[in-house]
Amino acid sequence: MTRTVLVGLMLIVTMSVQAASNADTVRIGAFVESLYDFDLPSNTIRADVYYWCLYKNPELDLANEFELKKSTSVSFLNNAKDTLRTGYRFQTKASARVRQSFDLTSYPFDDQRLVISVEAYASDSDKLVFKPDIEDCGIDTSVHKSLSEWSIKNTQYLVTEATYDSDFGDVDRNNRSGYSRFDIVIDLHRKDGFGILIKLITGILVAFIIACCSLFIRAINNSARFGLSVGTLFAAVGNKYTVENSVPSTSEVSMLDNLHNLTFVYIFLIIIATVISLYLYEKGSDADIRKSRRLDMYAFAVIFVSYFALMGYLIGREM
Repeated sequence: MTRTVLVGLMLIVTMSVQAASNADTVRIGAFVESLYDFDLPSNTIRADVYYWCLYKNPELDLANEFELKKSTSVSFLNNAKDTLRTGYRFQTKASARVRQSFDLTSYPFDDQRLVISVEAYASDSDKLVFKPDIEDCGIDTSVHKSLSEWSIKNTQYLVTEATYDSDFGDVDRNNRSGYSRFDIVIDLHRKDGFGILIKLITGILVAFIIACCSLFIRAINNSARFGLSVGTLFAAVGNKYTVENSVPSTSEVSMLDNLHNLTFVYIFLIIIATVISLYLYEKGSDADIRKSRRLDMYAFAVIFVSYFALMGYLIGREM
């Protein structure tokens, strides 16, 4: 019985190896002509990429099989098939809008990874296997110049196998399919993140400093002190809404969220310090009035220094 099982396993392995060896090998390469229109709210980019495929089987019809994955719109231009001394060459230019997964938790000190993938949708990995033509792949120098907000850190050209939990109507696949996939992987780093950050948090910085100034107003002017503190709190909330309109929201807590939340907490601490100071002042004794004034000075020093220390920590952690 054991021997029968072992023989069966050997036959399955042998058949798998034979199937893999019967798959057509297609040497594929890409040249990125342009990257533009980074749309962070919709998580898409536009790209123009030249592709070429080198193969030997004349029956392959890549012009009708080429599929650019996760594209919301795509057009293949200038399709051509040439006969070479060593086989055949198919080439095309893909102009597409491609979905990406942007991570904005560290914005504006974020790094992003762009992935542009193609498959031959009519030929699974038992029929066709890609092999990267890495030596001829590249990115046009104009791309580096046009990406004014980004610097390209690294580029990879990879072949992986994409598996799907579906047989797409082919019952022989047992509800599972695998396709050879060619990926262009581009790692980007955002330039001048600190300059962008200053523009985004100027509102909360000004609001916090004005709130701190309220501690220098004499306690007898209680309406002015409270009005100034509450007004700066609303200004900070308004700045948060302004930032969210320009920077796409994310389900995770971002650095900008932490900076705004920190400002809300510290302005609230200033309001608490103001309440205590007014309570001491209204007691009326000379000792309590002096305590009120000392509280204002100590509260200003501790709140001002600790606020900027924590803000520096939150920013430095993401840079």
